[in-house]
Amino acid sequence: RWMQLYDPGQYLQAVQMPILFVNGTNDFAYWLSAYQKSYEAVPKSTPRNIRIEVKMGHSHPAGWKPDEIARFVDQYLKDKTPLPVVQKPAIKDGKVTAELAEPVKIQTAVLNFTTDEAPNKERKWQTLPLEVEGTRITGPAPPADTKIWFINVTDETGAMTSSPLVSKQ
Repeated sequence: RWMQLYDPGQYLQAVQMPILFVNGTNDFAYWLSAYQKSYEAVPKSTPRNIRIEVKMGHSHPAGWKPDEIARFVDQYLKDKTPLPVVQKPAIKDGKVTAELAEPVKIQTAVLNFTTDEAPNKERKWQTLPLEVEGTRITGPAPPADTKIWFINVTDETGAMTSSPLVSKQ
């Protein structure tokens, strides 16, 4: 009964207002596999974005700290510059690819991945640089034994956003 009435997963498919998901790779309470299911439950017609930080701390202050939260709100309430949206992460012909929903000046793009089978909070993450040309993001694919991967981009203002997670579990 609790799940039916109070679990957020019961309501995500009805979300109509813009939503930003913020999490860390090693959060002991919000595992990435469940987190991705929450992200995917939001209708594709609803504006959504995601920010996953490698080894982000778990606390109220850590969760409040990212400047991207205010920027996300401002893009809708004050018509400010939107955060980058990274979409369609895939592996094709031995390369990782993704797209930016809109052209934006990107300072850095990286592939984050783990081959670690340890519990979520203990996993070690690795990072590889990627290239951005226009709205296309490309680079080397993660190793074959990768469990989870995603792409982070940082725009010219220092704002970081992520692609949806890709899980091989």
